[in-house]
Amino acid sequence: SFILIDKKGLLVNRPVFHVDVPLREMTFADFMEQAVNGGAIPPLQLSKPSGDEIERAMVGKQAPAFSLKGINGEGFEFSGKPARKLVVAFWHPDSRICEAPMKQFQEFVREKAQVYNFDAVSIASLYGDSQLRSARAFADDNSLAFPILADHGSKVGGLYNIRNIPTVYVVGEDGAIFEIVT
Repeated sequence: SFILIDKKGLLVNRPVFHVDVPLREMTFADFMEQAVNGGAIPPLQLSKPSGDEIERAMVGKQAPAFSLKGINGEGFEFSGKPARKLVVAFWHPDSRICEAPMKQFQEFVREKAQVYNFDAVSIASLYGDSQLRSARAFADDNSLAFPILADHGSKVGGLYNIRNIPTVYVVGEDGAIFEIVT
């Protein structure tokens, strides 16, 4: 954040979300001199990264380890290095946006998991019992070929910088994330 003093002498807080370019084409001393003397200060050139940019920043990094329970109570632990490639689908069970892609994910896993030698898991972002019931109903209605893990409060989603749903991460056998599909 920047704390600035406005023309009335009040402190003004300016948050900085993402900075990867110079904020102004002036030195700090010039900026402070203009600010103190009430001169015109060029506006900050700030950009807030999109969800895709935040997620894409994970490509090439080691996949975070996690431990979650499935929607029916079974445990699942990911140490960060899978025995085979791991395809992880993050989704929200009450989102109509996720319904068709998750059905397509189901078809893909059924048809291609053995061909491409990968395991699959889905992580459902849950914030209450109704979403857990929705995830169970989806699993029952679609005879899923992969486990649905319950991510209460989207903690694992946070580790993976999930900003868009659904989002699919592909983790290589070395534990590095090598592809993200949103």
